[in-house]
Amino acid sequence: AAGFFGKYFLLSAAIGSNLTWLAIAVMITSVISAAFYLRVIMTMYMRESTSDEPIPSNWPRALAALTTTVATLAIGVLATPVLNVITTGLKSIAR
Repeated sequence: AAGFFGKYFLLSAAIGSNLTWLAIAVMITSVISAAFYLRVIMTMYMRESTSDEPIPSNWPRALAALTTTVATLAIGVLATPVLNVITTGLKSIAR
């Protein structure tokens, strides 16, 4: 969700500034990157495993996965408050 809104705001600003070429470039690179991401997802979920060994799990990996998941969801759900904090900070720096 956070990546979607970031691209949405970028595309809106580019189109609003008459930089349509930039919006088109962003869309093309997004499609290309989606192809790479889908390839990884297909490898993970659609193909048979080549090994019967379980993947070792430990608490640092679990903590990293949990932290990044919570941060991504929070930024996606709370996009407006996060953008307000960023905007306020940038305005105070620009003074």
